[in-house]
Amino acid sequence: MSGATAYPSVSGTVTADLNYIVAPNAEPRVVYADGKPPRFEGGYGLRPTEIMDARALTREATLDREGFALRRAPTDFRDYDDPDAVREHYYAEAIETVKQATGADRVVVFDHTVRKTKSDLGRFPAQHVHVDFTDTSGPVRIRGFLGDAQAERLLAGRHLQVNVWRAFSGPVLRSPLAFADAASVAPDDLVRAGIEYMDKGRGGEIFGLRYDPAQRWYYFADMDPDEVALIKGYDSDAGRARFTPHSAFDHPATPVEAPPRASIEVRTFAFFDPS
Repeated sequence: MSGATAYPSVSGTVTADLNYIVAPNAEPRVVYADGKPPRFEGGYGLRPTEIMDARALTREATLDREGFALRRAPTDFRDYDDPDAVREHYYAEAIETVKQATGADRVVVFDHTVRKTKSDLGRFPAQHVHVDFTDTSGPVRIRGFLGDAQAERLLAGRHLQVNVWRAFSGPVLRSPLAFADAASVAPDDLVRAGIEYMDKGRGGEIFGLRYDPAQRWYYFADMDPDEVALIKGYDSDAGRARFTPHSAFDHPATPVEAPPRASIEVRTFAFFDPS
C-alpha cells in the first residue's frame, strides 16, 4: 500500500512465554467477564518456550499431520467489524477454504470472533495455550447448533472442527499465533478446563495444556491479510491429528511502534458423508 509504514520482518526461531497448566492435579478454568482480558484459575503459569518459524519447514504443515496449516486465500472483503456483513459475505469464503483443505462433503460455520490488541469489545488475543473443543464438547456443540436429528446422522461419519484465522490489519507483527505440532503432544498433556462467559451466561469445556519441553511449537512469520491459518480444534478420526493447542504470544522482536493486531477467526464444522 502506498505510503504505508515499513517495519522489519518479525521472523525466525524465538523464545517466548506461553501460558500453560503448570500445577499438579489442576482444575483449570478460564473466565471472561466485564469486557476485560480473561481470568485464569486453577493452575495456569508462564513457561519460556522455543517457537520455530513454520515457513522454514522442509515440508508444509498439514491439518491431518500437525493439526494446523497455512493457505493462500486472497479476499476483497473488508467489513470485518460488521457482524451481519461477515455472516452474509465472508462465511462463504471460509467454508470454501475448509472444503478445499479437508475434502469434506459439508462445512458449516457456527460463529466467528474479531480480536484486536486494542479493543473496546473485550475480545483480545487469547494468550493461553488451549484447544477450542474436547472430544466431549465438540459433539455437544454440533448437536446444539444443528439439532439432534441432523447431528446424529452427521456424527456417524468423520467430523472435525476447524478455525479459519486471518489477520486483516496487515502483516502480523504483534501477538502472532503459535501452534503446537499435534504429533508432539502426549494425550495426558491435554487437561480439561472449564470456560465461562459471565456476561453471556454460558460456558463449556476446552483443553488446556501441561508444559512439556518435548512439545514442538511453530508460528507463521509475518502473515499477511491474504493468508489464513487453519487450526484443528477437534477430529473424530483418531488416526489423524485430533487436537491442536495454540496461543497468541508476545514476539520478542516486535517493534515498539508496530500497529495493533486485528484478526478474525471463523469457526467451522466439517462433515464427511457417513454412508
